[in-house]
Amino acid sequence: MKKYKYSKYNYKYTSNNHTYIYNTLSGMNAEVNSISNIKLPEKNNIIFSEGLNEQLHSAGILLDSNVNEELLLTQLFYNYENNGELFLIILPTEQCNLRCIYCYEDFKNGIMSTSVQENLLIFLDSILPHYKRLYISWFGGEPLLAVNIIEKLSAEIIKLSVKHQIDFHAGITTNGTLLSSEIFERLLNCRIYDYQITLDGAKETHDKQRINVNHKGTFDVIYRNLLDMKKSDKQFGVILRTNISKETTTSLYNYIDNIKNDFGDDKRFMLHFVAIADLTGTLHTTIDLCDTYCLFQYYKYAKSIGISFDFYKSMFKPTGMICYAANPNAMVIGSDGKIYKCTVAFNNPVNTIGELKNGKALIDYEKKLLWEQNGFETSIKCTTCKFSPICFGKFCPLEKIINKKEPCPPFYKYINTYLQLMHK
Repeated sequence: MKKYKYSKYNYKYTSNNHTYIYNTLSGMNAEVNSISNIKLPEKNNIIFSEGLNEQLHSAGILLDSNVNEELLLTQLFYNYENNGELFLIILPTEQCNLRCIYCYEDFKNGIMSTSVQENLLIFLDSILPHYKRLYISWFGGEPLLAVNIIEKLSAEIIKLSVKHQIDFHAGITTNGTLLSSEIFERLLNCRIYDYQITLDGAKETHDKQRINVNHKGTFDVIYRNLLDMKKSDKQFGVILRTNISKETTTSLYNYIDNIKNDFGDDKRFMLHFVAIADLTGTLHTTIDLCDTYCLFQYYKYAKSIGISFDFYKSMFKPTGMICYAANPNAMVIGSDGKIYKCTVAFNNPVNTIGELKNGKALIDYEKKLLWEQNGFETSIKCTTCKFSPICFGKFCPLEKIINKKEPCPPFYKYINTYLQLMHK
């Protein structure tokens, strides 16, 4: 019988009294109740039943004895960096119609000028022949304040995608207040199929945290727009992001019930909880921040009433937690034509890596490499970590730049709970 060795990227956990092994290099797991009492990491030349060996081998949990996992890891990272996709985050405006109490933006810049738009299109025309796919994420400010610019640019970008024979689709991060049925249909025509919209719990808490420029609540208009989106028979996806502070938790169970009742039968809508964090060290607010641990009681309740968190599985797949800012094929285009790597540090000089000028991207490559050359390339901790295939030490390059060490994703601290959450 063939002998195998145990992968160094295996993680054993339990869910509903069943034991599983998850392999972070393959992104697959297997139920192993019959061998749960064996200290597998200490075993080499493992021999189980032929059927179990085949199951574990197909999941990457057991490997042929001559397999070099370091080479597999290196190949995975190479494939990630050379996947043929150009990822752009574009800010058609940096103005916003909300004044969320935890927001880090300063709204100094206005809408994207015609000259910047022209430079962007010339740049894309020159660079797209080097790619197979283009993904654009519209961001702000509130990008729908400049929906006409989104439409104008999208029409031209669609033409460029046809010209260069590449796939193109897009997403948008919007507060949802301007997302009427008419605007939604216009965005779908722009190939914008992915949406992130924030509701900070029920109306009584949301309207304290996400207020408009006149200090009025915004829950009702956003929720109405979401219900109208649901009426569409088109294909799209919405991540309903809920930023959670200690204040938000007072009505969160009622909020979860409402989401289940109104959207639980539509897989296009997905619930996502995020603990409010001071990402830039400049957050000035009276709200009480909470740790990721605070989220789990709400995750568990939501799951108990039938809300699925299957979309989290993509985060725990190989390369699933690499930040876009660490991607050498990703950049952020500001409304003034400046080029950044990160959307939460616009005022940090290290984040400005270039500008669009005369149809070209003029890049400071020394700055650019600060965001991209870290973790897997430079840290022994990351190269020896069993979770390395998921993030490669690149979960947050901004934090690495500020603190001079690779941060681990907060998910790892509670890995068992997240893996359990994704089981049926």
